This record gives sequence, C-alpha cells and structure tokens, in this order.
Amino acid sequence: MSESTDQHVRPTKRGMDDLGIEVPEIDAPLHAIDQADIRGVQAIPKHLEAGGAKRLVGLKDRVWFKYKFDATRGAVTRLGEAEVAPEVAGDSAVGRWWAGAFGPRNADSPQRDFYSQLVSECERHGKALGTGRGSSEHLLPQDWDIRRLSAELSIQWVDAINDLVIGMIAESLGTGKQVIAEAEDHIITAAVRATSKDEAYLIISAVGVPDARVQAAVLSSVPGIDANDWMPDQVVQREGLDLKPESGEVVWSTLLSPKIQTLILELAGDNPLGRRGS
Repeated sequence: MSESTDQHVRPTKRGMDDLGIEVPEIDAPLHAIDQADIRGVQAIPKHLEAGGAKRLVGLKDRVWFKYKFDATRGAVTRLGEAEVAPEVAGDSAVGRWWAGAFGPRNADSPQRDFYSQLVSECERHGKALGTGRGSSEHLLPQDWDIRRLSAELSIQWVDAINDLVIGMIAESLGTGKQVIAEAEDHIITAAVRATSKDEAYLIISAVGVPDARVQAAVLSSVPGIDANDWMPDQVVQREGLDLKPESGEVVWSTLLSPKIQTLILELAGDNPLGRRGS
C-alpha cells in the first residue's frame, strides 16, 4: 500500500501531555490543533513518500520516524491496516499516523537526550511486559485515543449530513423542485411545496436500508423544527400534495415558517448543497 500525503498525523493523549496541550472540545480534530509541533508532524507522511523521513533506529519492535523542530523532538509511526481500530477503519485519512511522544532536545547530554530516554523507557516497558525486548506498545494509540477519534468522526458525519440536508432544502426553496442526494447508502429527497399562506411544506424522504442514525441526523438537520413537528406521510397525502412514496421509501413532512425558510437560506449561503466549510 502506497503512502498518502493527505493523511493526518494525530497526537496521542501521551503526546499531547508531553507538549502540555489541553484537550480541546470534541468538535476540534486533534490533528488540526493550532500548535507548532502538531502542525509540524503533519509533514512526516510527505517526507516518507519523498524518502526524507528518518527512522528512530533505537526502537526495533516497529518503525518509528523522528520529528525535529527547534528544541522539540518527537516520535511518529504509521499503523498497519490490521492495527487500525474498527471504529475508524472506513476513513482512510485518519487513524493511521500517530505522534506517540514528544520531548526536549538535549544533544549536549546523551543521557538526557529525548531519543535516548525514549529507547530506555521502551526497554523498561518491554521488561515489565515480560517480552525480553524493548516495546513501544504504550506509545501507540490507547483506548482514550480511539474513543476520541471515533467521537470526532461521529460529529463530522452528523455535520456532513446537516450541511447536505440544509443545502438540499435551500435549493428546493429556490427552484421549487425536488432535490436528490445520496448519504450513507440512502437516497435522500427534499422538496418544498408552497401553501396558500407564507408557510411551506417540507417533504423529506429516504430510500435504503433503514438506519435510525441516518433518519435522526436528517430530521435534526432542519433548524427550528422539533421532533414532534414531523408528520407521517399520510398527512401529506391528505393535504393533496404531490407525493407518491415508492416501495421501501420512508417519508416525513413538516411546515416551514418564513422565519425558518430564511434561516435555512442563510445557513446554506453560497456553498454547493449548503456545505458551510470545516
């Protein structure tokens, strides 16, 4: 498998503690922390691809690469596909590259040099495990790291569906036509139908393998609409709207006030299908 220069290098909790970085809010990806060394390690995959990454040869149980910037040193590794947590295996841009540890440069004192100390630490860890050799296993992502990454991906997934649905509704508001898109193996349709008042019916349908997570994310994407405001498809048909559900299609509808319509258009802005950026 070839290396990819667009993969993110994430700091482990250990690495963040080494740098004195506080854990940010859950909607802030750890690889995007605005700190010099976190920004710096993002170049390691590209350096490897160009043949410029240097191995930390003192650690022999797996391949670690050196990170050097000013007075900071670090150790970065890439997980094999079999090592990637199942929770994140579907996203090829994350969960592979990790910065496991950082420390200060002390070139004038070999005993206090970061890399020498890290090798000694791994030797002690290996002995504690009874492996008879050095082990850097504790520098790899632990349970906390995987839970954090999984939570970040869940939020990003919900945000992506939110942006998609907002954009679809905004486009239908502007054109009066149905808008169709695909999300998580579901075909999502949004259509806005004007009533005799300033209000309008919003009709959202989904075809695909029923997934409660997708349905909840789609419906919660519409601002100002409570879960109790959604009506079953029979109500829509009774109102005489042009709705002919296909086999296996789940349909919801609600009323959009002028205020909510304006809010949706503002959220969508000028971006395609409402994508508001990262």
